Amino acid sequence: MTPPPGERLAASRERLRQALSPPAGGAAPEGGVLLAAALARNAAGLLVQRHPLATVGAAALAGAVLLRWRPWRGLLRPALLAGALPLLLRLALRVPPGLWTQLLGQRSKKA
Repeated sequence: MTPPPGERLAASRERLRQALSPPAGGAAPEGGVLLAAALARNAAGLLVQRHPLATVGAAALAGAVLLRWRPWRGLLRPALLAGALPLLLRLALRVPPGLWTQLLGQRSKKA
């Protein structure tokens, strides 16, 4: 059984007040971020309560679209290359030049 609307409103306001108040020990997160998270949580909760089947259907559709589109394939490769390339170049520059010529010369003799 759900509580009356007045009690739900008071409980919601109290949760918001607690979320926006700074913590006892440490730096407080941005109030706007906490407010946005609380509002999104409340809106999603209401949507799920009112339309549970539509919410499940929308989640399944979004998952199917993501699986079909596969955005991680295009995003992952450039990100890995951009992150790994500077590291590889730094490592390559640490190797003495004579060693490179020896390594490349040995490889060409094997081929």
